[in-house]
Amino acid sequence: MSNMEKTVLIDKLRLETDRPLRELTGSLRISKSSYEYCRAKDRHAQLRADIRRIFDGAGGRRGYRYVHNELREEGAVVSEKVVRRLMAEEGCRVAYLKRRRRYSSYRGEISDAPPTWWSATSVRAVRTSCGSPTSPSSNCRARRRRTSARSSTASTASSSRGA
Repeated sequence: MSNMEKTVLIDKLRLETDRPLRELTGSLRISKSSYEYCRAKDRHAQLRADIRRIFDGAGGRRGYRYVHNELREEGAVVSEKVVRRLMAEEGCRVAYLKRRRRYSSYRGEISDAPPTWWSATSVRAVRTSCGSPTSPSSNCRARRRRTSARSSTASTASSSRGA
């Protein structure tokens, strides 16, 4: 039996009988400090009941701000944070309506994708040549001249080394 259950039992026995607290705590083997701790554990018991009553009275469609204002109008002094925490512990969740999805007749692509207007071979030709494949640019011509000049100088250098 837990201390909380023992505390509830002691409270009931104290109301029904006139036995002293020391005798009841001794017979149930719970210390007086544990009894007092468990008794004070739910100090918001009345507030929980009020929150549940207000929340259910609003049809479960009002949040912590509404509940807090109603409690303040009734004279209860409590912070919004406590109201939020107690509502979460009690399972008071506001039921929001889910928004319906807008109608759309779109079902995805019906046919294959259209063919591209260029082919892979023409792309390769443009990449490998300088400029357009039909008319090379002057920059490309200059590059060709440079590479041919390098190759001729490299061949003459190698022939001079061998001699």
